[in-house]
Amino acid sequence: MIFTRKRGQRLLAGIAAAGAPLLLATAVASPAQASSAATTALVPSAFPSINQVIYDSTSPDVTASQGFQCCGTGEFGDAVRFTTGLRKLTQVTVEVDDWAVYSNPSAIPAGYTAVTPWKGQATGAWPGGGTNPNGTTYSNSRGFYWPLTLNLYALSTSTLSDVTTPGTYPAAGTPITSVTQTVLIPWQPTPSTSSKCLKIDQSDFSSYLQAWKSPSGCEFGAPADITFNLPAGGVKVSDGLVWGVAFDTESWGSNPVGYDGPFDSLNIAVTKSVRVGKDANPGGAFLDSTEAAEYGSCFSGTSLISGCPTGTFRNDPNGWAGYVPAAQFTASIQLP
Repeated sequence: MIFTRKRGQRLLAGIAAAGAPLLLATAVASPAQASSAATTALVPSAFPSINQVIYDSTSPDVTASQGFQCCGTGEFGDAVRFTTGLRKLTQVTVEVDDWAVYSNPSAIPAGYTAVTPWKGQATGAWPGGGTNPNGTTYSNSRGFYWPLTLNLYALSTSTLSDVTTPGTYPAAGTPITSVTQTVLIPWQPTPSTSSKCLKIDQSDFSSYLQAWKSPSGCEFGAPADITFNLPAGGVKVSDGLVWGVAFDTESWGSNPVGYDGPFDSLNIAVTKSVRVGKDANPGGAFLDSTEAAEYGSCFSGTSLISGCPTGTFRNDPNGWAGYVPAAQFTASIQLP
């Protein structure tokens, strides 16, 4: 892996191996609840609706994530197929992975460099105007607010030519709906100065103090579940679709904000399998990046393919074997 560092923040800017997309190793997350697709038949009359999880690739074992600011990325997601059952979507939960820290240890060990602590740092103009809910400085120890957009598209197909394996693949078709929410992103816990975590920092990140100590060991990042509430009454869908999450960073997105912030260390998590439903794009993922090196399908051996399409939200059908972008879809039916 190749890493770059900006103002103390560690950001991934290379590829793990030739033909592989950019992924950041991360921590254990709390998964979105509900791992069964079964719909309860008997529901008390006081319940307003019946809910069913019709797709779920979230997991307590989040092992990697896709960077945005580090990697020229503006949107990231996948193509999915739903299990048998309801088809009126009411909620979509996406697992994010934040590497920004609120504070550092009181003493930084000799030979180590602290990452940026955001406590008390100035915020900046809010995307789209209006009052910044973070205030003038970051002062919420629980996390920071940032607008994220969930985009849903019809599941279509398209032909890719200037890629590793030319062919017809799942594609993002007609937009179905788009929801933007201001959400609270939890900080990564304060980095640890334990000898074990320091050794991991030294080994993986050239003495940048980042790893924090969890009950299971030393971890990087803070995965969290972000739930998007779809329009009232739900959104009727077919048996599959393409989803993507988009947000602006300092340099990338639909409207780059032009200043540094903790959102530059925010990623979207990937897991290793689908628990409910099916991956409609096995071995692939959807992303919009300006960097050809982000697309596994832009490689021929160790060389980049000339003319490989970038800068648009498209299927990257190669290089994601063993990884699935993490999301959960819930459908509902209103009771009379």
